[in-house]
Amino acid sequence: MKFLKFLLVLLLIVLLIILGGVIFSNRIVSDMTKTKNSQFKNLRYSITESEITFDDFFLNGRSLGKGKAKVNFTRTGFMGLKPEIRISTLKLEEVNMELLYDTADKQVDSFLEKLDKPVNKETIRKTAEEFVGEAKKELDKVNTDIDTFLKDKLKDSIVAVNKIKTDYGSSPDLKSKAQKASELDKAVKPIIDSISNQKEAADKAISKIELERNVMFSDISEQLAKLERFISLNNVQNMNSYIFLDKGKNIISALDKTLKTVNLIKEIKNLPLGISDVDINNGAIKFSGLNGTSGEPAGEILLDSNLQAEVKMKDGDYEISYKENNLTIRTLSGKRITSVIEYSKEGILDGKTVKLISELIYDNNNLENLNRTVLTEEEKAKLAEKISNLQQTQYQEIMTKYEGQVKIMEDLITSVYEKRSKLEKLQRELLSLNTMAVLEDGTGVSSDTSPEKNEAVKQGEKNEAR
Repeated sequence: MKFLKFLLVLLLIVLLIILGGVIFSNRIVSDMTKTKNSQFKNLRYSITESEITFDDFFLNGRSLGKGKAKVNFTRTGFMGLKPEIRISTLKLEEVNMELLYDTADKQVDSFLEKLDKPVNKETIRKTAEEFVGEAKKELDKVNTDIDTFLKDKLKDSIVAVNKIKTDYGSSPDLKSKAQKASELDKAVKPIIDSISNQKEAADKAISKIELERNVMFSDISEQLAKLERFISLNNVQNMNSYIFLDKGKNIISALDKTLKTVNLIKEIKNLPLGISDVDINNGAIKFSGLNGTSGEPAGEILLDSNLQAEVKMKDGDYEISYKENNLTIRTLSGKRITSVIEYSKEGILDGKTVKLISELIYDNNNLENLNRTVLTEEEKAKLAEKISNLQQTQYQEIMTKYEGQVKIMEDLITSVYEKRSKLEKLQRELLSLNTMAVLEDGTGVSSDTSPEKNEAVKQGEKNEAR
């Protein structure tokens, strides 16, 4: 009887434990899955599905969003008395990958910053061709303005001034001459002001252009430096630089995303939860075998434009393989980063595609960029001939173009100086009491303002002086 009572009490205790486990299962599983570096928020455990769902998963302080996981329980320790939980599959449904890529990663960020990618270092500046075009437009306008001023705006004024000068010369007495001189002063002053304005505009335009003409020297320097860089790139020792010149942006983006994704997977793998498989954002990132119970870890990372990187273990490191048309990247991620980049480029040798190879080794904050491109002797000879031809022909083209631009500038400036000299001549004629102002089209020469009349003006003044 006592034994039956003992069994009944024992059964009740077991039932209470089971009931308590069911009631407090969410709390128990939440505590069991919490580690030093991770925690599931608002975890809910389904006994029938052996599955947990959660509103957020925090890993090393980062929020990775909601998801679910398949779990199973094991016993460890003395006589199997210590229960532990293992996660066979972890699915994260809303990971913000852009935020993940933007998160600082000392090793990856330092590696990419040190990566010497020869980008086009040309400063955005005005070229000689642009300068000559702008100068031509500006000086043509100055010439047109002066022509319009001389031909259309001064005709009536010149005739009027010359008429006053003629009247002055034929005036019989000092009073009349004084009156005509006063009229002349009033008539000439606005014309002289207008001429001065035209001269000033011409001077400013020429001065501005002369001050900026040094852009033609800097343009020559840039053109020659660009030619030197181009020739240098075609040298066997530097040919791998084409990889980063053409594909630098793609390489940096692919390395950044794949390396940071693999580092995230490493963090998940290192959790004491025995996580085997990981699925992020509905298959965008998939890894399996992380706990080593079903072969070596392997995975896939979906990048932009449906391009995919494959990941597998090699000698304890993660090997990442990525291919994009004519670009292939194979990277080993471990204590150091090693990346072999192959790029098939056309145009270096006529009718041939050359495989350019660069090996990057990043270790202890030091980066080596090694050229692994191999050419045949025939290819090297063709390349040397191409470089020689480039240096001769393109240098001559650059200098011929420069000389043509210089001639255009000199002709433009000379034409403005010629127009300005006409203004100077007209100004001197207007300010001379005994000289009739004459325009190119003959304005100012009439029956009253002929050279003979000019002489009469001078003679009249001489008589008056007596």
